[in-house]
Amino acid sequence: MYSDISSLVYTNGKRVSILSSEEGIHQGDPLGPALFSIAIQSSLLEVQRANPNVTCLAYLDDVFILGPVDAVVAASADLRSSFSPIGLVIQDKKCELFISEVSPPCDVSFPVSSDGVIILGIPIGNSSFISTVCTDCAQSGSLLCEELLQLEDTQSALLLLRYCHINRLCHLLRSIPPQDLSHAAVIHDRQTRTAFTKLLNIDEMTAEPWAQATLPVRSGPIRSPLQHQRASAQFD
Repeated sequence: MYSDISSLVYTNGKRVSILSSEEGIHQGDPLGPALFSIAIQSSLLEVQRANPNVTCLAYLDDVFILGPVDAVVAASADLRSSFSPIGLVIQDKKCELFISEVSPPCDVSFPVSSDGVIILGIPIGNSSFISTVCTDCAQSGSLLCEELLQLEDTQSALLLLRYCHINRLCHLLRSIPPQDLSHAAVIHDRQTRTAFTKLLNIDEMTAEPWAQATLPVRSGPIRSPLQHQRASAQFD
């Protein structure tokens, strides 16, 4: 796969450009993450050996250095130098130093925070910071819900609502204390209920039909309030 140079086609209107891909992994290669991890492993180990006072961890291109402030700053400089020979450049604007001290070290070239930091999509820090990040994540779902309402195929819209919107907070639910996630959960549930009601063209979703709609699929079909009322009458 990597024995020859790949040609990448870039189009901008009627203009077509051919780019020669000669270094790095191919876009979309399922082996890409593993190959990238192998390429940076020696650099990470080198930085760890040279800085025994820190812990150097990485998930693909998300690298984390834990330890005393001065040791972390020194290790980050070593990491920059170690990455350079293999063609990797650290973007300062995408880095962040999370410390509990009020005054950051003066020789840091990237942003410094004492409130919290986001690691692999999970906010870590004080309760206010965590709650704000979770709320922002929940509120960002409103755009998706609005777009779903524009689809002509209701069935497709309902499937997208289930698989692309409802699980937006799942990674946070596994990691965040409930008290810090409660406000975001209320916003998310309100968005889901509103979108679901509009997609089914229902004036009002009462408590009982909504309770049934939130059950797992194996627990029964989703019914409209009118269907639910008729089913209750038949049962009575």
